[in-house]
Amino acid sequence: MEKEINSDIIIVGGGIAGILTAFSLLKYDPSIKLTLIDNQFHAAAWRIAAGIINPVAGKRIVKTANIDLLMSALLDCNAALHYQTGKHYFFSMPIVRVFRDQSEQLSWDKKIQKEDYHAWLSPYSQTLLPIHTPYGAGIIHGGGRLDIIGLIHDIKAWLSTQCTILHNTFHQEISFSSEQTIIMCYGWEMMYNPYWSWLPFAPFKGEVLTVKMPSDFSSTFILNNGTYFLPLTNGTARIGATIEHDALTYTPTQQAREELLSDFTAMTNIIPDVLAHHVGIRPGIEDRYPVIGSHPMHKNIMIVNGLGGRGALYGAFCAQSITDNILHNNPILPEYSVERYYYRFAL
Repeated sequence: MEKEINSDIIIVGGGIAGILTAFSLLKYDPSIKLTLIDNQFHAAAWRIAAGIINPVAGKRIVKTANIDLLMSALLDCNAALHYQTGKHYFFSMPIVRVFRDQSEQLSWDKKIQKEDYHAWLSPYSQTLLPIHTPYGAGIIHGGGRLDIIGLIHDIKAWLSTQCTILHNTFHQEISFSSEQTIIMCYGWEMMYNPYWSWLPFAPFKGEVLTVKMPSDFSSTFILNNGTYFLPLTNGTARIGATIEHDALTYTPTQQAREELLSDFTAMTNIIPDVLAHHVGIRPGIEDRYPVIGSHPMHKNIMIVNGLGGRGALYGAFCAQSITDNILHNNPILPEYSVERYYYRFAL
């Protein structure tokens, strides 16, 4: 039996996209009657995400598109949350990029000479860390770690005093009118949603390890040689992440474990104790950019999805974008707007 929800806005999804969108909307307009549908999916990708913010990435050492806008939204969100909770959720940390081959070293050497990269890149000193760098290394600035678990936990606690939160309810079970806005952002399984199945979803499985590190290993840097190393607390760290597009299961594999440990040991000559092996499936889109905006026929049905492996970086900006679109009719950046795929709807 369908449930009728008496709200102005209904958000389906309790991950980083849905939670930040709910927070953003109520921050700007506390009078909104909002319902959040959060099914607390135990295997959601955000539960194992490291939350690494890397502004300069890829084999060609390229700044992330719109990085200034993305970081501004992230920092504004962190400040707004700090006002509400007294806590910080973004922690700045330098990233030591270990080059995997000579082509990466050459790409770095070219980029570090460019003026628009000066604030982001600096040379690496071999005295910083006891790591193996046969092709060299460099330091990326401006990034760090977002405490996704803490952020979502604390926003949910705040939202529980500001709106209605439903559990064990699915979008197929609710009825809504054209006067209500429904925002769907519940992860990779949206590829099966009849409203959005025409989008070029490209979800991918990721596996990560939680490990115990030697007490004398530095905890002040993130390492990245294609595989990342993120120091956590109490001598633990996160190593990840693999990418698998075909076998979308929640089963950890020995192959991924060996691949991650091999990459990490190649950097550090350390074989750490594995404490846990985690799996998540990320909601990707074919061109690797998020999709934000309204359905081509049903303008009150909206989407925030496709944050992929960069939910920590994209989340705040996507939430801000959909909020500005709903409340002020501001356009969404073309490269993130779902309108770029409207042509597929007619096929």
